[in-house]
Amino acid sequence: MRRFRWFMVAAALAAAGVFVVVHLLFLRPRPEMTQVLIARVEVQPGLFLTARSAPELFEGRAIAKALLPEGAITEMKDLQGKLVLKPVHAGDFIYQSNLADSASIPPLIKPGERACSLRVWIDQQTVNRAPPGTRVDLLCKNELPDTQVEWTTIAEGVMSLSV
Repeated sequence: MRRFRWFMVAAALAAAGVFVVVHLLFLRPRPEMTQVLIARVEVQPGLFLTARSAPELFEGRAIAKALLPEGAITEMKDLQGKLVLKPVHAGDFIYQSNLADSASIPPLIKPGERACSLRVWIDQQTVNRAPPGTRVDLLCKNELPDTQVEWTTIAEGVMSLSV
């Protein structure tokens, strides 16, 4: 009688285990998936992305739609004709805020020249990405309330003295 009781307990536990495994593997709803673009290599500011260069620098990865970061780029066509403003490390998502549309680049930049944003810390008065001796033009981008963008040249041909 005691063996029969142990057998029934073991059978009940086995049935519960099978139920849990079947439920977890087959009956649970799968999360909705989407693609997100991730950098294959380090991408430096000032790089202009084309139809040829974008697939070499970025790849698509599947991710649950609920985990998709806000502003992350999901399609390769959204990269074409964009300028990289901030460095993107290998394995990182590429965000809309890391890019500038070619239409938003001021007409002061001639073909063949590179443009990149330089972060300025007012309290330290230093600029990164401009090694000492580099001559730069300082531009200010003003976003007006009616969604217009205005570019102002603050200084031309300024030499960077320290980084």
